[in-house]
Amino acid sequence: MRGKASGKDALDTISATSSNVVKETADVAGDIAKAAKGAVQGAIAGAKEISLDTTEAASAAATGALKAAGEISSQAVQQVRKAVTGTISGVKVVVKEPFKK
Repeated sequence: MRGKASGKDALDTISATSSNVVKETADVAGDIAKAAKGAVQGAIAGAKEISLDTTEAASAAATGALKAAGEISSQAVQQVRKAVTGTISGVKVVVKEPFKK
């Protein structure tokens, strides 16, 4: 039970971190698509280190990146969605729809 709670906390942190990476990159007029993909790659690498499910970590990172992109523009959403869709670092990324609750 404790493992699930900390796993959920880790996924929430991954999502928030990925979101911040995209927002901060946009603030300095950087490449948000590369930043989003890098955030997903980092989430996968980190998940492996702490024995967290890499697919869930990748999904959390991609979802966080998309949420941030949604706050920027529809063009940003398209760029980020394209960057985080598919297989990254050997993990199939499952993007969860961030705009519906």
